[in-house]
Amino acid sequence: QLKAAITLEPSFVAAHNNLGAALDGKHDYDSAISEYQLAINLQPEYAVAHYNLGLALQEKHDDDGAISGYQKAISLRTNYAIAYANLCAILGQNGKYDTAIANCRKALELRPELVEPHINLGSIMYSKGDYDSAITEYRKALVLRPNSAEVHNNLCRSLGETGDYPAAISECQKAVDLKSDLIGAHGNLANVMYLSRQYDASILEYRNELRLEPNSADAHFGLGLSLQQKSDDKGAIAEYQQAISLNPEFSEAHIALAGLLGRIGNYDASIVECQKALAISPNLAGAHINLGAALYGKGKIDAAIIEYRKALALKPDSIDAHYNLALALRANGRMQEAHQEFQQVYRLNPQFKPPKRPSK
Repeated sequence: QLKAAITLEPSFVAAHNNLGAALDGKHDYDSAISEYQLAINLQPEYAVAHYNLGLALQEKHDDDGAISGYQKAISLRTNYAIAYANLCAILGQNGKYDTAIANCRKALELRPELVEPHINLGSIMYSKGDYDSAITEYRKALVLRPNSAEVHNNLCRSLGETGDYPAAISECQKAVDLKSDLIGAHGNLANVMYLSRQYDASILEYRNELRLEPNSADAHFGLGLSLQQKSDDKGAIAEYQQAISLNPEFSEAHIALAGLLGRIGNYDASIVECQKALAISPNLAGAHINLGAALYGKGKIDAAIIEYRKALALKPDSIDAHYNLALALRANGRMQEAHQEFQQVYRLNPQFKPPKRPSK
């Protein structure tokens, strides 16, 4: 019917816009964009067509074009709340946080009942590292949309960053109860379970996440960490290796694998993994510590000392690096220097208890 209307009257602006919306709904974004542009050519001050053009361009990942569309719609209709909300979201995704926040605030000023600006603000605040403000915004969103699994999941992640693990677990549990197939929710639940040292539960949830997203390097890595805490070294190694196969640039997985390989005495393989991690980024203190530990295990004390000192140059308050350096210096007969390093360990942690073997 829309096409028929346009055939009869090609200058029927609303028909072009409505046909664009229909094509948009079918994910035919190129055709939708053409229709919106025709509507705009016929009536340049048609705010809705500019807004819809922004939506379609955003779906095409043309962020600059989408921003331009939303801004034009707002310039034509200054009370266009949903345009402010969408502009906030896309600006936030592009790291333009201050401008994004201003647009979300404007959207809420115009329409306080909108949920999306609170969600967008939560995401922006999380990205800025302002977790308390993110929590506030997600809680406001849940007042308006209490059964949103996505918002509960985001709130869980933010609470986890503040160390409030019981509250985080509660929110993640709500998310998976509301939507058991929500990608990322089981993984976030597993993360906070791991951080609260509930390793059996974290293993279960990482496996639930992997059933939904088998190629998640993060979930394989988290499962590896959890299995290692349960002394399943073979299982942990397999998961670290799988994480690396999915993401060869996953430096944390290389470091974790190196540490575990070194702990079980496979020093040569540990050295290889440390070198891979350092090739990705030379400023990884953990890689230097594990490389030092592997060299120490092979009896290369001088080389180990060099690596521990490199780690301390990057992370001066690393207890592991100070302690392992102290052991290496003592093994090298440099007792006074070793004593100084032991003193640093106890200065950093008066309750420190020496492990049975060099820390990894």
